[in-house]
Amino acid sequence: MISDHTEKERSKLVDLQTAANQIRQACENAQSYGLGRPFFFLVGAGISNPPIPLASSIESDCKSIASTYNRVNGPIKGQPIETYSHWFQTALPHAVLRQRYLRELIEGKSISPANFRLAHLLLDRKIANLIVTTNFDDFLSRALLLFGDQPIVCDHPLTVERIDPEKQHDIQIVHVHGTYWFYDCANLYDEIRDRAKSSKSTTSTMAFLLDNILLKRSPIVVGYSGWEGDVVMTALERRLQRPLPYNLYWFCFKRSAFELLPDWLKFHAQVYFVVPQQEPGESGEAESPSAGKIRDSSNNDINEPVLSAKDVFDELNRTFELEPPSLTRDPLDFFARQLRHSLLSDIKGESEDDIYSIKSVIERVERARDIISQVSKENLSQLKVEGAGESQLEAVRDYVRRSQYHEAIFEAKSINIFDLKTSQLKDLLHTTLSALTSLHDTSADVVEGYNLVVAINDLLSKTDISDPDLSSDIEKARVQIAEGLLSLGNRFSKIGEHQKAITIYDQVGAHFGDSTEPAMRSRVAKSLLNKGSRLADLERYKEAREVFSDVLEHFGRSKDRALIDLTNRAELLRVRMDTVSRNAKEKTMAPKKARQSNKRTTA
Repeated sequence: MISDHTEKERSKLVDLQTAANQIRQACENAQSYGLGRPFFFLVGAGISNPPIPLASSIESDCKSIASTYNRVNGPIKGQPIETYSHWFQTALPHAVLRQRYLRELIEGKSISPANFRLAHLLLDRKIANLIVTTNFDDFLSRALLLFGDQPIVCDHPLTVERIDPEKQHDIQIVHVHGTYWFYDCANLYDEIRDRAKSSKSTTSTMAFLLDNILLKRSPIVVGYSGWEGDVVMTALERRLQRPLPYNLYWFCFKRSAFELLPDWLKFHAQVYFVVPQQEPGESGEAESPSAGKIRDSSNNDINEPVLSAKDVFDELNRTFELEPPSLTRDPLDFFARQLRHSLLSDIKGESEDDIYSIKSVIERVERARDIISQVSKENLSQLKVEGAGESQLEAVRDYVRRSQYHEAIFEAKSINIFDLKTSQLKDLLHTTLSALTSLHDTSADVVEGYNLVVAINDLLSKTDISDPDLSSDIEKARVQIAEGLLSLGNRFSKIGEHQKAITIYDQVGAHFGDSTEPAMRSRVAKSLLNKGSRLADLERYKEAREVFSDVLEHFGRSKDRALIDLTNRAELLRVRMDTVSRNAKEKTMAPKKARQSNKRTTA
């Protein structure tokens, strides 16, 4: 019998496509009536990971730092925010040390894909122009600047007056806990609680600003786990005492993350949650210890589905049918316009002190743009093959920019890879891999897409690799392809398509079995273990045992820790196959023995 509590939880869960569709409807309705934007984005660490580690990883690192100074006493309380705060302060007791630590984690790191996607969503202001974030990094600001948009940033209570929720054009970013640039950023439990406090003497508080923002707008929450007691959660709890003009949409990385949220949030009538959808065939039931089923050994095989921030922004990108950023459509024209707008005076009669000859730089960029355009028009017949290949390649890029990944793969498959130059092959390889790793299904497009990237990688490997950058690119792609194939095989396994999974695992061994790098060898070993597991699921125990024996034969002498763990598992599974085979044989022989026993009794 399902409790009313559980029924209420289920009624608050919507799928990703439904949520995106409802958000679009609200935005279009507000626009048609000339109203302000209905939403703002509330984002957390999930949009910057990777490359920035999550709180759990930072806590683990701080424990190690603290241990070097013989500071090993744990916290008295056990809430996640309190344990994180304890170890962060224990390892780095001075504010400036904590700020330097964060700066080393963030500075110089590449902008995460999710931040790029969010910046893209903000460019035309269709959904929102206001972002509230608990993050210390400046990835979103950097992505917006790269796309040619200058955001207004508030990162301290004394700068809250910079933000006006009524503004509809300017992009505004609120860092509620500060940024890594300054040592007064709020990262400890008491600091976070202080940011959540209101004040009777001033309105220059983050709490007042959030109350003001929440008055007419509802948050779209992505990558934020909801630490109770911080300024965001306390502001939300206050606001939810009254009806919202628009529903609040909370996108959860895992279903378990939803279950950890407080009841005042989970059961509010206007708060809807998007959790990862269970794939077909996932019952969530525990396997019988006596069954032939064996859990996959790949790191990709997670017990719980996930919904990444990039997945969320991809769906919004598709739903709102956004155009690609100008930078990606015509980069030379984009840079020429940016330089003219930023560096040269438009006022007639005003003298220009162009000491760096910026004007000549602009003219050179514009000349290059015009030459490329003219060459494309005049010499298209002479460059027919190359031009056609480049045109198709740009179509693939454009689909990926729009988050239309199936279309990107379909277009990529139509390209004759033997007509492409090395640089174009590299581009096609990485663009197609971006599409493939963004898809989480088992469609024919995905299977054929992996066949394509394997073929491209093989073709590149046969070229004269004198360029160290090309060699590095090929090796990175090999790792991505192997990891992607493992993930695809695991998805087939989850829906019970074990023979298809075996075929996918076989590709890993066929294409990468001769690799000598430990990272690749461990992936080959995982593919063999997973293949053996699927054979066991099909009750082909003898074949499964042979596969587990192959793992021991090929990797049993390795001193690599990961491979040692995998070979130990292979040994256990081989023994298990012997036991299962013996039990199956005894079960088969039981009727025959019974008949012989009956004959002896009759005689």
